[in-house]
Amino acid sequence: RKDNLAVVKCSVIHPALKYEMDSTIILNVLYAPHIKNHSPKKYELYEGDSVTFNCAVSSNPTSYVYWYRSEIVGRTMVGSGSILNLHNLSRTDAALYQCQAENDLGLSKFVNHNLNIVYPPTIPKV
Repeated sequence: RKDNLAVVKCSVIHPALKYEMDSTIILNVLYAPHIKNHSPKKYELYEGDSVTFNCAVSSNPTSYVYWYRSEIVGRTMVGSGSILNLHNLSRTDAALYQCQAENDLGLSKFVNHNLNIVYPPTIPKV
């Protein structure tokens, strides 16, 4: 993948040729998605705050990015695209959010964004 878009030049020099012959191409290396900054992230925010999660992906061809909220019994898709915005957070938004990218060549690993919501204590009504 590091050679994608590299310029490669081939030259031929021979006594039988009057001029040097050369040809140049640009490499088009296809590869599965790779999330650029894949270290897990932790967020501790307050009720009413907003948060933006980013999932920067490198791939060729272009990838689709999906966001999931991890639940006890599985995952629920909560968005698509490289950015997930959550506004007016409440305690029920506290969860593990994960991004994953996909193209025709495969899937990336999940990258975790752990969101904790801080809120004042409440006394339940009896």
